[in-house]
Amino acid sequence: MFMTNREFFNRFLKIMLLILFLFDWRAAASAETLQELMQKGDESFQQQKYKEAIVFYEKAVEINPDFAPAYDALGDAHFFSGHKIDQVLWFYQTALQIDPHMAEAYSDMCRAYVQNSQFKPAESSCLKALAIDPNQVGAKFNLGWVYLGTRDAQKSIQCFTEVSQVLKIPLVYYGLGQAYATGGQNAMALEMITKLRDMGSSDWAIKLEQTIDILLKQQEERKAMAEEAANSKNGAAAHPNATSPTSVAGQPSQAQSQATNSSTPGSIGQMQIRLKGKLYPLEEQ
Repeated sequence: MFMTNREFFNRFLKIMLLILFLFDWRAAASAETLQELMQKGDESFQQQKYKEAIVFYEKAVEINPDFAPAYDALGDAHFFSGHKIDQVLWFYQTALQIDPHMAEAYSDMCRAYVQNSQFKPAESSCLKALAIDPNQVGAKFNLGWVYLGTRDAQKSIQCFTEVSQVLKIPLVYYGLGQAYATGGQNAMALEMITKLRDMGSSDWAIKLEQTIDILLKQQEERKAMAEEAANSKNGAAAHPNATSPTSVAGQPSQAQSQATNSSTPGSIGQMQIRLKGKLYPLEEQ
């Protein structure tokens, strides 16, 4: 029996509506699953079960390869798992490729650079985060550690002080105490030790005391070296005809070692490209 044009059209319309309904239902189910996976990953992360968190975050990426928060979360999980810096940075960079305005990813990247004592790119990453979101507390906190690393005590004090107005946690006062000690403000550094004890954080107070002792010894050593260098310079000026070991021997001293420059720079690793549904292949730890 042949269908009329009207019957054919009605059946075709029903089929198309059914397909659209199934598509919308699957999309909604995927979105819900994505949220559940991220939540489970976050719960595992908070419990310091980083390998378990990585599994959940990777499944989230399989559902949506363009979901920037999942890549950022993967970077955090790999960072706290102690994985290599280039592997960690790849996840943050991928998150920023997807969402260039993700301040949190820049802040997390800053933290990774600080951990690797790469203070220049760390500062750049944190400043980018703050340019996007001036109230990004994590970026200000990480920037405090950047300036501690570069021995810019005043900037470090400013960052930690601003963060302490929002986050009243031991680690902030620990960093602030170090910044004061680095800047020679020992009384303020001792005040941070008292602050930590009043908070019931005796462990952090003891750790800060030990750190300040180390900083003070380093300051004394640098001062002694500077005085020694100044005395040596004054002695050389008083005896201009005195000869150095180099001029006596007629040959460069052992301290003046020859520079060996290679014309061909070593490889720093091949370029990594994010593919749909694919994650950066991590090396076995």
